[in-house]
Amino acid sequence: MLQKIIDFFRSLFGGKKTKPAATPKSTNPSTTNVKPPTSTTKVTNPPPATKVEKPIVKEPISFTPPKGVLHLGCYDKDADLAKITALLKIYHQRMSGIPDDVKYKKFRHGDSASWVTPKAVEGNPVAVLQGFLRDAGFLPPDSKLDGIFDYTTQAGVRLFQEYVRSIDKDASIGIPDGVIGKNGWKHIKKWIEGHKTATAWKRGQASAEYHKWINLMNQARKHYQNNPHIILDKVNAKVAEIGMDKVDTLRIEDWKTEGDHIHLIGIRRKEEESDKNRLRRNDDLFILLIDGMVFKFWGSTDPNYKAKNRKDEAFLVEGQHKFRFGWHNRSQANQNKVYEGLNPYNRGVLVFRDRDNDNRLTDADIISTGIDNAPNNTINIHWTGAGDGASGTWSAGCQVFAGKTYINNNGDLIDCSKFAAVGTADLKNNASVTNLTKTMGAYNMFTDLLILYRPKDIDYLYYTLGRDETFKHKFVADLSGDDILSDTLKVFKLPDSIG
Repeated sequence: MLQKIIDFFRSLFGGKKTKPAATPKSTNPSTTNVKPPTSTTKVTNPPPATKVEKPIVKEPISFTPPKGVLHLGCYDKDADLAKITALLKIYHQRMSGIPDDVKYKKFRHGDSASWVTPKAVEGNPVAVLQGFLRDAGFLPPDSKLDGIFDYTTQAGVRLFQEYVRSIDKDASIGIPDGVIGKNGWKHIKKWIEGHKTATAWKRGQASAEYHKWINLMNQARKHYQNNPHIILDKVNAKVAEIGMDKVDTLRIEDWKTEGDHIHLIGIRRKEEESDKNRLRRNDDLFILLIDGMVFKFWGSTDPNYKAKNRKDEAFLVEGQHKFRFGWHNRSQANQNKVYEGLNPYNRGVLVFRDRDNDNRLTDADIISTGIDNAPNNTINIHWTGAGDGASGTWSAGCQVFAGKTYINNNGDLIDCSKFAAVGTADLKNNASVTNLTKTMGAYNMFTDLLILYRPKDIDYLYYTLGRDETFKHKFVADLSGDDILSDTLKVFKLPDSIG
C-alpha cells in the first residue's frame, strides 16, 4: 500500500514545473509603457523616455532614548492600573491550579521561572518602546500604546533583539532576553534615526515555500479522502464515535488547509525504533506556517518520560489537531514550573498507547489495541531544553521543541546554543529577570511569532502530524521537484533515516 501511495504522488508531482507568475501591469501613472520594436517595425524616432521618479528622501530624525531598564511587568506611571488586571485575566484565564491572587496580580516570566510584580516607572518609556516596536514591524499595526510591558511587548522586544542578532548579524545586541536597557535603547535609536523596519519578516506576503507546504497539505487531504490509511481511518471512526464537538482531533474531510490560519506541521521520524536505553530522541521536525512565512524547528513528537502512574506512554495520533495558546505545567500546585505553551483547544486529542511498553509505536500498538476511548487533554506543545540527545524535559506524549537552533524564513540556520538552557535547572540559575544568561532559546522564537504574527482574533493553530514514511522523498516533492524533508534535515544536520 505504501508503494502505491508513493507511486500516486510521484505521478502528481514528478518533475512538474510551476508556471512563472505573470508580470503585473504598472499602475504608476508616471511610468510610460513602451512597446519594444519588432524586426518589421520601422523606427524613425527614439521611443519617449520613461519618466524616472525621484527617490523619496526621508527627513532625519533625532531620538533621545529614555533612561532606565524596562522588562516584563514594568508600566508607565500614568498607565491605567485596572488594565493590568484585565490583561492578566485575558492571558491567564485558562490557567488552572494557580491561585487567583497570583494569576491576576503578577506576570509569569518563563525564562527566570518567577512571578513578576508590576512595577511603575517614571515618564512614558514603555509607551515609547511600544511605539517603536509597532512602527518597526514587531508589534501589530493596530497595537495600542497602553504603557504596560506585558507578554505582547516582551515578545516584540525579543523578536527585535533576535532580528538584530540573526538578520542584521549584529552580536552587540546581546541575547534576546526581552530586556531593554542602555544597550537596547542604543540599537533602537539607530533604527529610528535610520528609518529602519523589519523588512525581512514581511506580513501577509506568502513566500514560495509557504505555498509549497500549503499545497502539500491540500494534496494530502484530497488523497486520504479517497484512499484508505490504517491510522487515519481509525481516527475518523473514533471521532465519529465520540462526536466531533467532543474532541480536538479532526476528521480528514474537516482538515483546515487554508492560508488564513496558523499551521504547524509535525514530522515524526523512526517511530518504530528505540535505542538501547529505550529512549526517544529529539530528531523530529516542526514546520511553522504563519502570516505567509515559514520557520522550522526540531524536537520530538514522541513520549519520553519516567513513568509514575502508568508505563504505556501516549503517542499522539497522526492527522490534524486544534491547539490553543496557553500554558504548560499550568496545573502545578507549587507555581514554579508554568510557562507559555499550547494546549488542546477544548476537549483533548486522540492518542495511541505503547501497550507492550517497548517505547516504540508499532503496528501491534496501532492495530491490536487501537486508540484510547477518551480524548487526552494533557498532550501539550512545549519546550524540551537545548535538545541534544534525549528530551531535556520529560514528555508524556507531548510535542516538544528544542531550543538550540531553528531555521528562519530565509532558510538560514540560526544558532541559539550559547544561551539555550539545557533544562529547567539552567533557568533557575538566572539571577533575575534583568540578568538572564540562559533562555528557552529557539522555543521563545516560536511562541513570540505565535503571539505577534497571528491573524487578528485567532487564538489557535492547526497541527498536522505525519511520519517520515509519509513524507518520503518523492511523496513530499513539491511542484518544482524539491525534496523538502531531506533538505531541511541537512540544514539541521540531523540524520536522514530514509534513502
